Amino acid sequence: MSSIYRGMIVNCIIILSLFLFSHLVIGCSSKSESAWLKRKTSQVVKNILYHKEKRTGLCFAVSSHQNEGYLAYVPCDKVKEHLEN
Repeated sequence: MSSIYRGMIVNCIIILSLFLFSHLVIGCSSKSESAWLKRKTSQVVKNILYHKEKRTGLCFAVSSHQNEGYLAYVPCDKVKEHLEN
């Protein structure tokens, strides 16, 4: 086997090893990040208030958690019974 092919094989092995290692690290951390995201999402959802902006007639979902605010446009017909104003 020529040295060029050996070098290519070694490079492929290194790249494959790095890929597998990074996949393992990301896979392990994503479970804890997923649990954290689920907890944070449920906390934000508990605090959602729906408001209708009087000038435009647009509706928004507003929430906050630990000094972070969230605002999203929502269809008014979907949240009529939950509107604060």
